[in-house]
Parts: sequence; C-alpha cells; structure tokens
Amino acid sequence: MSENQKDILKLIQDNVIHAAISRRPYRIGYLSVLVLHNMVKAGIKNTLMILPKSEIIDTGVVIITPSNVIQYYEELIKLGIKPGI
Repeated sequence: MSENQKDILKLIQDNVIHAAISRRPYRIGYLSVLVLHNMVKAGIKNTLMILPKSEIIDTGVVIITPSNVIQYYEELIKLGIKPGI
C-alpha cells in the first residue's frame, strides 16, 4: 500500500475526507491469474465458456467512508496487506 493510500485512509478515518473509491486492485490481479490458470488447465475455449459473454469480469468497487474504514482495514489485513495505520 502506498503512502498516498495510507494518507487517504487516515483522512477518511479522521472524517476529513467523506468517501473514497477503491477499484480492488488485489482482486483484479487474483482474478487475472485465475483466468489464465483455468486457460492452461481447462483450455481457452472451456474457460471462455464460463466467462461472461462480454468477456469482461467486473471486480466492482468499494466505497470507503468513515463508517466502514475499519472494516476495510480488516479486509486488507485478511488479504495480507498491511494498511499501516
């Protein structure tokens, strides 16, 4: 986690910033590797059959607010990411 991200989370926790949006970068990386793994193990055609027709995997976003910033920290810790608060 970058110093800038840590600063933003601290400002949210201090109620200076009211919301921030996270694109879930770690989930994006995980799902990318998972799709590639499935392509190697099950084949490209079989993997494409289970993907959405658009072939776009939406990892969603998280809206971080003062009311859920602690929960967000806990989720990062579960992923092995040290938020540094």
